[in-house]
Parts: sequence; structure tokens; C-alpha cells
Amino acid sequence: MTENSFFNNDYESSRDHFRNQLSSIAKIRQDAYLDTYYIGDREDDNSVDILASDASSRKTLLTITAGEHGIEGYTGSALLSMFIENFLPHLNPETTGLRLVHSVNPWGMRHCRRVTENNVDMNRNYLLDFSQLRDRADNEYEKHKSLFNPEAPIQNLNKQNSFLLSYLQKNLTEKELERLKNTPGGQYKYPQGVFYGGSVMEETTRQLADRYKEWAESYDHIVHIDLHTGGGPMNELTMIFMDGDSRSASELQKSLGRKNVSKTNNEDVSGDSVEFLQKMIQTVYPEKRSVFALFEFGTIEESTDGYLFCAKAMINENQLHFEGARFSEDEMSVRNDFTRLFNPADKTWQSSIFKEAEKGFRSLLKSENLI
Repeated sequence: MTENSFFNNDYESSRDHFRNQLSSIAKIRQDAYLDTYYIGDREDDNSVDILASDASSRKTLLTITAGEHGIEGYTGSALLSMFIENFLPHLNPETTGLRLVHSVNPWGMRHCRRVTENNVDMNRNYLLDFSQLRDRADNEYEKHKSLFNPEAPIQNLNKQNSFLLSYLQKNLTEKELERLKNTPGGQYKYPQGVFYGGSVMEETTRQLADRYKEWAESYDHIVHIDLHTGGGPMNELTMIFMDGDSRSASELQKSLGRKNVSKTNNEDVSGDSVEFLQKMIQTVYPEKRSVFALFEFGTIEESTDGYLFCAKAMINENQLHFEGARFSEDEMSVRNDFTRLFNPADKTWQSSIFKEAEKGFRSLLKSENLI
């Protein structure tokens, strides 16, 4: 299959395509099965789907998750399909178990938002105790809260965009704009604002954490990949490893043979999912080796213009969701910008990130002796 044929334009088509790949996996792994659970009311039909297979010796468990940020799940789903076709046949079914997770945030994927139905960013929601964070927003967020929490419909998008770009350039530094694009800290004070981390653990957050603990129990070696879009250099894969990994960024770059490899610096970030899951495994099962990585596929340039576009797109989409827009053409333009940021339809981009994903999968699987 060509790269573009893996991409689907709506949640249900993407889910059906993923589910149908069980038959392909079963040809290689006879014990393969589909596990499905629903988020919210059953009749809403928002499901998390897992293609699973356990190894006979249960040495290594490989998990790949997609769609934590809803709309990003369309690219994630395509990459899961590519992984099944290009890499699954090379994994040893006797030693390597598998969990491929489609649409961790199904409501967000269905509605082409990054957040859950409660406007919660799942990647800021992995917390056991919210008491210290309730009503917390960093100084920069508070300073510009009227920008991040507009309380009126979009009246004229051209005028609004001109205002946003002017305000952002005058009031935020280049570093602050870059942080909004790549590592926004999250806030726990404004439920209708951008980057909201919630006040309790979301159902979908809790479900995945509980299941993950069960999956890992009988394996000695856990390898986890979480697929995302939007961050990092355009058309490139950035591989991000957690503080729980004892290796330095330079050691990881050497081991993987890739330059875009970094370690998290999450001093100002709470509720990160990959960090939470790795720490959970290291706490509950300290004897196990765990390697957890976030794969981030860049969609726009790492430049002032790119940072401004990202901030504008995020603010406008959130305002559109809660307040609406006066003109339908403005609504369409906001949705198009948001899609360009997190789910580009550009065939050249899709082809380039497939090449990057293949290199990234191969380098990590080889470094962990899985292929």
C-alpha cells in the first residue's frame, strides 16, 4: 500500500481500517485479538481499540499509542497501519508481546479537537493528586488570560487574526511563543481555556493507566512509543525520552543514530502521560527495564511565523468551540488552520513523515534488540 492510502478522513473509517487489520496480524500471531472499551455513554460509540498479542515467553512488551490529542490520531492511525505492514512481521512472537492502541482520546478524534469532551488536554491530566494544582495557571497565562479565554464569538476573523498576531509579537518573547508550540505547561484554573489539564483524572486517562499496569505485569522489558503531531521541526521526527531514562540526550543520539533526539525538561509541566506511565512502571515494577519515548512529527516551521501560526490556530479553535463564529466562512478557515497544524492533508508531508517514522521505528526497535 502507498503511504497516502493509510490515511482516513473521519474517525469511524479510521477505526474500521484499524480493526480490520486483526486478520493480517492473526496470520503471524494466532493468539492476536481486538480489545475494545468505550469512553462515555456506550451509544456515543467513542471507543479505544487495541490490537493485542502476548508472547509465549513474555520477555518484551511493545506498546504504541495514538490519538491522545484527538485530531492527531489520524496520522497516528496511519502510522500504526504502516507499522503493522512493515515491522510487525520482523518481531519475534515468542519473545515480544504487542499492544497497538488506536485513538486514546476517541471523542477528540471524532470531533477533530485535541482535547476530551471536557476540554481537557490528556497530556496534562496524568496526575494522582490535583489538590496542589487546582486554580493554578502560570504567570504568563494569567497575564494574557483574556487572550487565552475569549468570551465572545469570532466577529471578523481577519481583524481578529491581525490583532492576535500584533498582540503576540508585542507581548510574548520568541522563547515563550516556541514553548506554546512545543511544550505548553498546562493550566488548571480555566476549564474553557486552552491547555486545560482538568480537575480530576479523565475517564480515558484512568482507563489507560490501569490497563497499562496489567499489561506490563508479566513482562521484563517494556518499550513504549506515543505518536503525536505538531511539535518540532517541519517534516521531521523528534524523538523525546523521559527523565526516567538514565541515558543522556547525547548517549541516546549515539545509540539511535539520529540527531533529533532529546530528553524531557518538565520542571514547569505537570500531567505528562509518557512520563507518568514510565514512573508508574518503575515504581510498581522496579526490576523491569522500561524505555518510553514520544514520537513528535513536525507540521510547521520552527520559526517566529510558525510559532505565531500555532498560537493563533489554538486560540481561534478554542474560541470557536465555546463561542462560535459570526460567519460560516470564518468557521471553515479556523478549522482549516487547526487541521493544517495537527492533521495536514498535504501528500508531500504525509510521505515525508512516513519516511521519518520508518527510520524512527527501526532505530528504536534495533537499539532494544527487537528486530
